[in-house]
Amino acid sequence: MPTARRLKEIASLGQKKYRDQLGQCVIEGARSLESALQGGARVHDILLGPGAEWTGRAGAPEPERIDAQTLSRLARVSTPPGILAVVSVPLVEEADLPARLAASDPVLVLDGIQDPGNVGTLIRTAAWFGVRAVVGTVHAADDAPFGTADFFNPKTLRASMGGVWDVLLCRSSHPELLLQTFRDQGRAVWVADMEGEDARAWAPGPGSVLVLGSEAHGPSTAAATRATGRVTISRPASRDNDAGPSPSAVESLNVAAAGAILLSRFSSCRSRLEK
Repeated sequence: MPTARRLKEIASLGQKKYRDQLGQCVIEGARSLESALQGGARVHDILLGPGAEWTGRAGAPEPERIDAQTLSRLARVSTPPGILAVVSVPLVEEADLPARLAASDPVLVLDGIQDPGNVGTLIRTAAWFGVRAVVGTVHAADDAPFGTADFFNPKTLRASMGGVWDVLLCRSSHPELLLQTFRDQGRAVWVADMEGEDARAWAPGPGSVLVLGSEAHGPSTAAATRATGRVTISRPASRDNDAGPSPSAVESLNVAAAGAILLSRFSSCRSRLEK
């Protein structure tokens, strides 16, 4: 069983400030652990609750047993899966990210998206569609007082379904500089907005950057002023009135749903270029 000091450290990882200090987070369940190992994550601890079994894997630390009370204290869900692991958070420094990308690598920027479930879903979707890097903004500007939810929040991790290990993750404190660097590299920076090019005709080129803002505030000034273009998802025309959008009480799409539609265009356009 881990030492009392180590258990206290692991328990503290439920808070972002301690995740940042230690550079570690907790993942839950055998499937999450396997995804992390497959993605090359550095695993520090593997903890098994009563009755839990894990066959082990080369390069992984030996699992340690904990009692039910300790498992309940460390887990972030009401019904713990029985296996917990502590892993290093795989963050890329903001200044290093542009050099880590190939010219054709697509990038997703999450601009002040606060809901961890949406952030995790977007990371999962980005990984599925071959996005190379996901950036989360950390804003201090008056027009964008809220940053993107922590990539390693327990809810984000669960929603990502292992996607955090398949993409480069970066927190950006200066998104205006990072977006300008992307532009200087020759990348198109597209901002999703209420008005812009219709997504059905949108054809993002290789290495494009897609910026998704929050549902409440939209894109920040940092993103809007450095966009090379805007893209929107138009509501389908009514069957009874082909000239206009169908009437609906729904005002907009959830950002994760909108992101999935737009990210699918990254994949389809890249596939056409590769043929």
